[in-house]
Amino acid sequence: MEPKNLVGRYLHILCEDSRWYWAVVVAHSARASMVHAWFEDGTRTWYALESVREDGGGGALRTADAAGCVKFDFVSAEEWSARLDGELLAEQERVAAIKARLEARRLERKAAANAVKRAGGAAAALASARQGKHLSEGAALGAAADMVAKKKFAVLEDALAPDLVERTFRSFSAGFQPQTISTSVYPRWIISRYMEVSEREQHVKGGQQGGAQPDLELLEKCRPLLDACDKIFRQCYVDLHGPRFGHKAGGGGRSKAVTAPAPPDGATEEGGDGAGGGGGGGGGGGGDATMDDGYNVRRLQSFVTRYRPLPGEASLPKHVDGITIDGSIVVGMPTDDPFDGGGLTIWEGNPDEPLATHNFPMRAGHVCFLDKLVWHQANPITSGERWAIVIFYKAK
Repeated sequence: MEPKNLVGRYLHILCEDSRWYWAVVVAHSARASMVHAWFEDGTRTWYALESVREDGGGGALRTADAAGCVKFDFVSAEEWSARLDGELLAEQERVAAIKARLEARRLERKAAANAVKRAGGAAAALASARQGKHLSEGAALGAAADMVAKKKFAVLEDALAPDLVERTFRSFSAGFQPQTISTSVYPRWIISRYMEVSEREQHVKGGQQGGAQPDLELLEKCRPLLDACDKIFRQCYVDLHGPRFGHKAGGGGRSKAVTAPAPPDGATEEGGDGAGGGGGGGGGGGGDATMDDGYNVRRLQSFVTRYRPLPGEASLPKHVDGITIDGSIVVGMPTDDPFDGGGLTIWEGNPDEPLATHNFPMRAGHVCFLDKLVWHQANPITSGERWAIVIFYKAK
């Protein structure tokens, strides 16, 4: 069969993992006798025609690198649609049954959980306010009320100097190549490139970073901005949690702009005190790691993310960062291709029963601080490109 006769045809392809996937042929090369298949998840692959039955039955494709043959079946548009509808219906029924069980459980526990949440938050704040400070009951209650009222997140619009943000973006954007990693939550993650990865994550297949390897060249390009973000994270963390017992706050409130000097011509930008990562990522810890506030703040992971309006690349669904992470920073970066949509949505409490929902546009230079286990999502873009730098921290 001629390659051109497969263009527009739906295929059910048996891939290397012994699973069948849907694809559609979008292009062909008559000279090389090859076809270009586009899978549901946006993956595109060139195949050389091996054998195809003229009666419209199945056939075999050989991969472009001649690694081996894979089988496929011809499927008409109607049959393809009917099969997908059947699979979708079965999946919807399965999800509906799970939701029904969860809803029944939620209704049983709703009142008790809300009561525990309110009582637990107030009690923890009260204990923290009184611990080691010999406060009166009235003073401790006032301090506890202040702690409960504090948000577990903050978006700062002027915390980074614009020239630092712009200079950092220009240093990596032109040659940016995302890494392809696989985690237990995201089987195919293709929008980020890592600068720092904790030592543990480098050896955990399917872990939170999917075994990603740090790009030390990218780390050096972004180090001044990362070091500035370390200071912002520390100040936000101390503002929220207060200094540890026996220590004092390390600053005088959040600064309006944190910057780093530009290096002289021909010189390499170097990190601040204790900036880490190098030599395999190991989790950095830029900034002053042992200030008077009593916390040992260090970076666990840092990465650049590029969102595009393509399948699997436009957004990041609602989630909380890993259980081992004490907090994070998200920096909105510039773009040469302005986007529509995007921004961050942050929930106070559980997204299914939010105490409040907040939406932030996250323009270039905006910095979002997130405390431990705060629900959030990167909203989808519909055009252009959106860039961000994300940093995970350990603070205890």
